Amino acid sequence: KQWYQRRVRGAQRIFWAFSEGAAATALLQAGGSDALNALQTASIMTGLPYAMLMSFICMALWRGLAMEFGDLNPYGTDFKIGVIDPFTTINVQLWIDFAKNLVLAPVTMARTVTALGSGKIGSTTLCITAYVLWFAWIGLSLLELGVEGAFAISWCCYLSFAFILCAVRAAVRAQWGINGNIVEDYFASLLLYPSVCIQVSSAMEKEGRSTLMSQPDLQPSSPGDEEGLECDVLKNEQAV
Repeated sequence: KQWYQRRVRGAQRIFWAFSEGAAATALLQAGGSDALNALQTASIMTGLPYAMLMSFICMALWRGLAMEFGDLNPYGTDFKIGVIDPFTTINVQLWIDFAKNLVLAPVTMARTVTALGSGKIGSTTLCITAYVLWFAWIGLSLLELGVEGAFAISWCCYLSFAFILCAVRAAVRAQWGINGNIVEDYFASLLLYPSVCIQVSSAMEKEGRSTLMSQPDLQPSSPGDEEGLECDVLKNEQAV
């Protein structure tokens, strides 16, 4: 059986090697290097959504393992609105807020920083800087149509914009003791900055904060279970 499996694996490798080589040869013969470059670009663009999905899956896996081993409090404070909630829930107001923050994200950041206790000068400077970087990202991306290489500078501007939002999200987490880390802050800001703006703005109000997991509703089924119920409650309090 092992010999058969090795033989099948070898045949598969040979088949895919010849198939990929034949496809590349046909593209080079039909359209030259331009066709091959187009295929490479299409492959990268196809893989981009999967890369974003894998980022969220890895973060979810990290949180699950951290809770399992006691490094993360499952009953600790968390953002009530998730980063992907605008895409997974039917909430018209959430959709409207997401659309607004596509353009008004720097304003939301400035209001959040002001609510955290920053002065008017600091919040205004943050808003202007974020808007300059955001407009530079859009403008230089469009300029790529006429100036080769402008997209590189545009994405540097966007990375800087995401870093500012990351700092705001980290400050909100520190203010309210919300679970998370700086890596999660940055990648959330990089991939879905409108959702992060909704998170930080709503977290400044009590209704915008919740817990990773809700406290279990422990009720004794009989008078004899009250002692066991008290022990369970004590354990939960110690875990918190």
